[in-house]
Order: sequence, then C-alpha cells, then structure tokens
Amino acid sequence: MKKQILLSAVVMMSLGLAALPAYAGEMASGKPFQLSLVTPMQIVNESESISGLGINLLYGSNNDFTGFDLGLINRVNGELRGYQWGAFNYAEKNVYGGQSGLVNAAESDAHGFQEGFVNYINGKGTGAQFGGFNRSTDFEGVQFGVINSTDNMRGFQLGAVNITQTLNGLQIGIINIASSKKDYPVLPIINAAW
Repeated sequence: MKKQILLSAVVMMSLGLAALPAYAGEMASGKPFQLSLVTPMQIVNESESISGLGINLLYGSNNDFTGFDLGLINRVNGELRGYQWGAFNYAEKNVYGGQSGLVNAAESDAHGFQEGFVNYINGKGTGAQFGGFNRSTDFEGVQFGVINSTDNMRGFQLGAVNITQTLNGLQIGIINIASSKKDYPVLPIINAAW
C-alpha cells in the first residue's frame, strides 16, 4: 500500500512538472527560500517572489512562486510554477504544475493537475482534476470526482454526477448532463458528443 501511495505521488508530481511550459528556464527570479509562521511574520516579504522552497507553518503568501510550496495555507498572489501541497492552496493567477490539498483554487488558468476534496479553476484548465467536487470554467483533459462541473468539456468526466454545457468527449456516471446537446442532453451511465 505504501508503495502504491509513493508511486501515485511520483506520477502526480511528474504530471505537474510535465505541464510546465517550454520556457520554464526563463521563470521569474526570486528568493530561494521562504519560511512563514503567518503572513506578515515570514522571512521574505509577501510582495516578493520565491524560486525554490516555501514552508508555511500556518499561512504564507508571496507574489509569484516557482518551486515547491508546502504548508497549511499556501497563497500565491501571482503565478504558480511548480507544486503546492497543503490543506488550502490558492493561486491568484495562472498555475503551471499541481496543487494537492483539501481545497485547491486557481483564479485564472491552470495547466497540470489538482487533487483534493474541492478543486476549482476560474478559467481554462488542461490536465486532470481528482476530487470530491471539481469545477472549471473551460476544461480539456480528465475530471475524476463525485461531482464534475464545467461550462465547456473536451475530454473525459468520470463521477456520480457530470455536468457541462458543451461536451466534446465522454461522460460516465449516474447522471450525465450536456445541456447544449439537442438529442438526449441528460443520460444515465454514459453520455458522449463529438
């Protein structure tokens, strides 16, 4: 069982790193290390960027973040390029990589993966979402969850309830809704459109 968990973690981190854009070598520079008890009680001011490791004992916040952000509550006021792991993870702009926690949120686009109880992307998502409730405005990839919801889906949804307006792909679940379909917009078990 421990080997399966370790293998899953390695695969998830690899997916996140694979989602980094080709220009990853030109990422924003920043301080290499952040240690935070609760913002503003942290080594590096929250208006600065981090390129390296961030450890947030309770709550930490920085501008752009490149690397590994670990803590109870992790906040990036700009763009995340890397991986956030904590109870609550939030990026105000784009995410390139991954987020793992109870609640994961990207206020703009996200490319990579999110895994948690609640996963939210307020823009275009590409990659994978794994959780209890997955939501994205526009999604291309796979959503695995109890409830999966998106306005535009290109890919695969697997869950108890799958909801989208436009579907270009496959839904498998107890209730599958693709509201813009002319014929059979609501179907049990399986729904598809190309």
